Amino acid sequence: MSSHSTKLFTKMARGRFFDEQGNPLTPQQIDDFLNIAYKEIGVLFSGDALKQEADGWFVGVDENNPEKFHWFFTFKTTPFGKKIFAVGHDGSKEAKKELLQFKQEVLTNPNEHAYIEASGRVQQLLESWGIPKVPVATAIKVLPGKKVIPIDQWSYERTISGTTQKFVKTMYGYPKAASLIVKKWSWKPQYRSNLLKQQAKGFAPKV
Repeated sequence: MSSHSTKLFTKMARGRFFDEQGNPLTPQQIDDFLNIAYKEIGVLFSGDALKQEADGWFVGVDENNPEKFHWFFTFKTTPFGKKIFAVGHDGSKEAKKELLQFKQEVLTNPNEHAYIEASGRVQQLLESWGIPKVPVATAIKVLPGKKVIPIDQWSYERTISGTTQKFVKTMYGYPKAASLIVKKWSWKPQYRSNLLKQQAKGFAPKV
C-alpha cells in the first residue's frame, strides 16, 4: 500500500512553496524532476521559471518522510479553469503510477474544470482514460491571443510559448468554455489544406 499522500501547494510572498508541514519545494527539486520526466523530448521550463508561471501545484509527498517529494503536476488558473501544463517525478514506478492516477482523477472531475493540451503518448493515455476531447472551435476560445491553426475538428497547430517550433495538439478535459454550445463544425478548404500538410509530415492521422 502506498505511503504517499497528495498536498496542494500555494505560492507564498517569498516565492516558495510549502506543504501543510511547512516543507518547501525548491527550484532544484523541480529541475531534477523535470529533467527525468522530459528527458526524451526536452525540458521547456527551469525550476525558477515554473515557480513563477504556476498558480497551483499538486505534489506527492511521502507520509513517512514529509521532506521527500515523489512527483508533481502544476497548473495555471485561467478564466476557463485549471490548465495543466507541466509534470515531474523521481523516475520510480510508484511515483509515475501515483502521478497518473491523481492526474486522471483531476481531469475526469467536471467540477475541477481542468484541461490539458496533448499529443503523442500523453494523448493516447488521455484517450484510454476516456477524457473528453474539446472541439477546436471551443479550444480557440480557451486559448485567447494564441495563433491556433485548425487541422480538423479536434486537432490544431500552434507555437508553444518559449519555442519557435510548431506543435500539433488536441485539448482534453472540462474547460468552462466547453459548456458553451458549439456550432456544427464547418469543414473549410483551408482546414483541409492544413490537414493534408500535417499528414504529409506524419504529424496527423489519415482520416
